[in-house]
Amino acid sequence: ITISAWINSNVLSGSGSKNKAIVSRQNRDLPTREAYEFVQRKADYSKLGFGFHDGSWHSWTTVNSVIVSGWMHVAVTYDGSSDPAFYVNGILEANDS
Repeated sequence: ITISAWINSNVLSGSGSKNKAIVSRQNRDLPTREAYEFVQRKADYSKLGFGFHDGSWHSWTTVNSVIVSGWMHVAVTYDGSSDPAFYVNGILEANDS
């Protein structure tokens, strides 16, 4: 899966104890409640996160603060065989694998 978006971190929804969703999807009809999300992490909203649920939750977060004020292009790729790759304005960012 590859998810990419232009975001303006000043206008994404979410506050307090919630992640700010960039893209998310959940299927509550399945017993495993399959889901995925690409978000700004709630701690201070300066890091990107990606996670999915397939019966158990798996998630990763960028190591460094990458979110700045204003518009930026963000992306995450995940092929299931290795950790996801996060990109900010085309530059690969380290994750917490």
